[in-house]
Amino acid sequence: MSVIFKEIISKETVRNKDISGITKIIVSLENSMDYHSHCIAIGFDYDDVPEEVYVIPEVREWVKCVMEKHPYFLYYCEKDIFNTDQVVLLCMCDIASVFFKGEYISQDEYMKKYGDLSADIPVKIETNGIGDVLKTSLDAILEYGKSKNIESQTTAAAYEILRKWGKKLGINK
Repeated sequence: MSVIFKEIISKETVRNKDISGITKIIVSLENSMDYHSHCIAIGFDYDDVPEEVYVIPEVREWVKCVMEKHPYFLYYCEKDIFNTDQVVLLCMCDIASVFFKGEYISQDEYMKKYGDLSADIPVKIETNGIGDVLKTSLDAILEYGKSKNIESQTTAAAYEILRKWGKKLGINK
């Protein structure tokens, strides 16, 4: 299915943890007679920030709010324009360490020594916990498919995409 919703999420929307716009899109898809997988592309209006959006705390919180309200959201996330599926999954993972002065140190250690994370500090995302995120998302997608009587091929396709992405990260579950 091709992308039918392309949204740029503003900083204000993110800061206010306003998920009403994306919720409106999801609800309209839920209420349609045709359930579209991989049809929502979201980007974030953070072009002036050197960090990847998935390490920006307020973006991470916004994504977590969306996932709490719509745990099957990955069913709708596209994988080609903004890599929405990957951004969402990375936002759900923990930040394990920061690269500073030639070495990785824990985020807690950095915060104790230097205060807030600076935008120019490279951050390493810990993907050890992504297995749980993937499992929760896959379970939600499969349950959502059953509740909406979506063809099993559609939910299976969504499952397969997440499984392959997890395999790329070294998760063989």
